[in-house]
Amino acid sequence: MESETLPTSHVDNQSYSDDVVGNADLNIPECPIELKPFVGRSFPTLDNAIEFYENYGRRVRFDTRKNGSKKVDDITIWFYMVCNREGEHKFNDKQPKRRRKSKKCGCNACVAFKFHYDRGYVIQHFNEEHNHPMVEVQHQKFMRLNRQLEPVHQKFISDCASANIGPSLTFKLLTELMGGYESVGCTVLDIRNYTRDIRRYTERYDAQMIIDELKKKKENCDAFTYEYEVDSYSRLIHLFWYDPMAKMNFLQFGDIVSFDTTYSTNRYSMIFASFTGKDNHGCAVSFGPGLLCSESADSFSWLFKQFVKCMGIHPKLIITDQDLGMKVAIEKVLVNTRHRWCMWHIMAKVAEKVPKSLLGNPDFKKDLNSCVWSELIESTDFEDTWKNVMETYALVGSEWFVSMFESRKYWVPAYFRDFPNSSLIKTTSVSELQNSFFKRYTQSRANLVVFLMNFNNVVDAQRNYSAKLDCMDYNTTAKMKTIWSIEKHASTIFTDGAFKEIQEQILEAYNHCSLVSISNDSSPEVYKVVDHFSNTWSVTLSVEDSVCLCGCKMFSRTGLVVHAVQNPDVATHVYVDEKKKAQAILLGEMFGLYQAVSVDIDQIYELTSIVREARQQIFADGVVTSTAQKKKIMEEFYGAEAPQEVDVHPPEVVSTKGCGSRVPSRV
Repeated sequence: MESETLPTSHVDNQSYSDDVVGNADLNIPECPIELKPFVGRSFPTLDNAIEFYENYGRRVRFDTRKNGSKKVDDITIWFYMVCNREGEHKFNDKQPKRRRKSKKCGCNACVAFKFHYDRGYVIQHFNEEHNHPMVEVQHQKFMRLNRQLEPVHQKFISDCASANIGPSLTFKLLTELMGGYESVGCTVLDIRNYTRDIRRYTERYDAQMIIDELKKKKENCDAFTYEYEVDSYSRLIHLFWYDPMAKMNFLQFGDIVSFDTTYSTNRYSMIFASFTGKDNHGCAVSFGPGLLCSESADSFSWLFKQFVKCMGIHPKLIITDQDLGMKVAIEKVLVNTRHRWCMWHIMAKVAEKVPKSLLGNPDFKKDLNSCVWSELIESTDFEDTWKNVMETYALVGSEWFVSMFESRKYWVPAYFRDFPNSSLIKTTSVSELQNSFFKRYTQSRANLVVFLMNFNNVVDAQRNYSAKLDCMDYNTTAKMKTIWSIEKHASTIFTDGAFKEIQEQILEAYNHCSLVSISNDSSPEVYKVVDHFSNTWSVTLSVEDSVCLCGCKMFSRTGLVVHAVQNPDVATHVYVDEKKKAQAILLGEMFGLYQAVSVDIDQIYELTSIVREARQQIFADGVVTSTAQKKKIMEEFYGAEAPQEVDVHPPEVVSTKGCGSRVPSRV
């Protein structure tokens, strides 16, 4: 069987002509005899032959490229290489898509290798004459031959990509590590193209690979859980997963759950739906993510069912935006859960709804905020205040304000005063919780496997930060601001973040509140307290069970959490990749050696020699080829090879509610 890919003007040795283009200024570059090709020189393999000619081009400062080959029974018997300035630039009267300059000038410098069964690959023809100057010395670093991404580059780029570091910053880091632009060996464009190749590696396989990855985690940790659904074409439409730490967090901090959807986190625009809350440090904590291909009530119902099934209990309260599909799904599935709307989403729309004349009115903003955001106002007082605002600013009959008032029980704090931990609705919006951790990791072009990697990275960072705050709490002592023993007691049971809020209130009471009366002739005891706004509050104390309640219900609404206690009934084992762990140890040793010898040039030379000797011993049969190495690095980046069989296909690009055009905001 014979196949060939031949250059346009040369098909065999006889096809090569010694004629050159009509240019009297021929250039024959000087080169040491041992590096210069000559007819009859042989090489054991084709790779050796190609490498030799490329080294020659690199030495005399011109770029090379393949120009054709001829195969017989899968054996390359002819291989042609030319100067990259070979050929003529073709004229095209059509308007090009982008302006590109051409390097082609009709250069005839070339080499032809012919395969001999007894000698390997032999130089059959060699033309060293160029019709153009060689690349200037100061421009050598921009030659393609000097911009080959070696395995060290590829590994560094893939590591940066896994940490969501973009090509520009990757290039800066690489330049610093390699000692400057002259020795970095690539450009930003090379890094960007390699990153593109990494993304393309999983094309058509990423849905199957993400399922395989979750399956592997399940095999290594029985407490890990994932569920998914495909459509009639075996395309992924629903996915939910969580690890045991997420369940532990939910059981500790999951009274209030924020739920929101985010677009453009992946190339398919699948809807990233995250269950998020606040931990005992007041920081965002993830209870579990989902990916959906639709914002319908059925899709949300499926996700809520999986969430309750995995966690074992319903959340007490869930906060969402005003999505109708979410509302229907919550009423259908989370029947024992109170549903409230996110204040941030609602108030963000005010500028689009009110007349333009009110946007710059400070009195309107002050009156509206004092009405809507007040935690102390009673529900009856709120309704009177709301109507007064509408009448004062001629908003009576406004469709949006009327609809908001009718749905006030879903969002106004005055209706939450009796619900524990409801301050989350006011203090932290769903968007704030997601943006604080996930905004940096959303990539509209990321495939599903990269998305999962990014999500895991951000959750690891989230948990590491929480562990750091735990460490600070257990090893530091807060500074007291009053002589009250209640302040000292609070500092021992609450985290630092929660204690700061409590301490402010204790200090406020210490300086400005006064006791009016005590009624201790009955149980529970009743105390009357006046604050600095002249408001009188009743505080009841049950001595028998040590329960204290205040009429303002501030701390019950705030929902401050004490130091977390691990639940022994919940497994917290998380899968650990032993290979990555070993790699980290090796890298630490290498960096340690590098730092130790970096101040002494003699030690640098000695260590370099030792490393090269070790490399030779390990790779006695030679280092794998660049293509094979690149494939291995990509497999390591994703943690698996591209699957041979695909049962789950990626979805079509999702058409979300936010994908169409909308009227620009007047803000």
